[in-house]
Amino acid sequence: MTHLIYSQQQLRAKSLAQLKRIYSEIGCTVEVSDKRCKDAWISAIASPPSKHSPESRPSCHR
Repeated sequence: MTHLIYSQQQLRAKSLAQLKRIYSEIGCTVEVSDKRCKDAWISAIASPPSKHSPESRPSCHR
């Protein structure tokens, strides 16, 4: 499955709900330190691909 690659700027423009959806869609497994904070979700999404499920690795780039 192929997912979009998001830049930091694109992620910052997303709502908290959209970030949570992206996190789930790309199979991120990185723990989100503060689930109320957009920056925490952005950091998890933008983490190195090795922190995500094998099916979604290509999409987890900054």
